[in-house]
Formats: sequence, C-alpha cells, structure tokens
Amino acid sequence: MGGGKHRAGQILCCLTAAALCGCAPDAGRAPGSTSGAASCVGPMLTTSPHAAQRKPPHAVTVSPGQKLRVYGYWYMTCHDTNHQPASRPYRHLTIFVVQGQVRHALTVVRAGQRQGDFSATVRIPPGLQPGPATIRTSLQAELPLRLRVQDRE
Repeated sequence: MGGGKHRAGQILCCLTAAALCGCAPDAGRAPGSTSGAASCVGPMLTTSPHAAQRKPPHAVTVSPGQKLRVYGYWYMTCHDTNHQPASRPYRHLTIFVVQGQVRHALTVVRAGQRQGDFSATVRIPPGLQPGPATIRTSLQAELPLRLRVQDRE
C-alpha cells in the first residue's frame, strides 16, 4: 500500500520541479535563443544588469531610504507548445517590498516586448526594520530578491 503513496510523492516532486524550473524540455536553453516550441522560464528578480542562471541570487544588504536598481527577467506568459498564442510580456507589474506581514508598493513596471525583461530604480521604505525582507512583483510566481535590511548609519 505504501508504494502508491511513494509514487504519488515522486510525481508531485517532479511536477513541482517542472513548475519552478520551466515547463518545456528546453527550459534550460540560453535566454534569447529560439526553438520549435516556446520555453517557459520562470521569472526572477535580481540586482544584476545581466540575466543570471536559474539559481537564487544572494541576499542584498540595504538600508532604509536607500535607492536600489532592480532587474526582472522572463516576465512573459508561457505557452509550451506551438498550438497556443505566442508568449507575451506582462504589462502591469507592481513591485513590492515585503517584510513580515507588511507589504509596501514601490513602483509599477511593464516588461519589455522581446524577452519580458525590465529594470527599475526603487527606494527602500524608511520604515523597514533591520532583518530579512524580499522584493517581489504582483505576479507572485517568481524567484524574489532577498534583502537584508540593516540599521541606518
């Protein structure tokens, strides 16, 4: 009887990995390359002006009131077969900083037509407390940018 539960767990694990890493066999392809079928690469936020590999970016140390340049990559709808409409970028993404249960809207962006990328300069809210926080978008299905908020100097 336990084998069925084990198999179900394996299937769930595989589906979760596929959702986090991409939904097409060529999801690991280089950004900007094309193939016969569209590739679904999950979006991510970073402070790097160049698209990074699909690993979590390091936490960034910030101070309340500081300006920070944020880059978003692969913010596009996903269609992993040629039988669907073409992928398109998200048009209205709100960028938030989240600390505990508190969420502060920082700005609104529109992902670019070609790759679904964007960049924005945001100001870290002066009321953030020292400790962990994250920057994420209204999409909520991305690899967020982790922050370490330090005391003001």
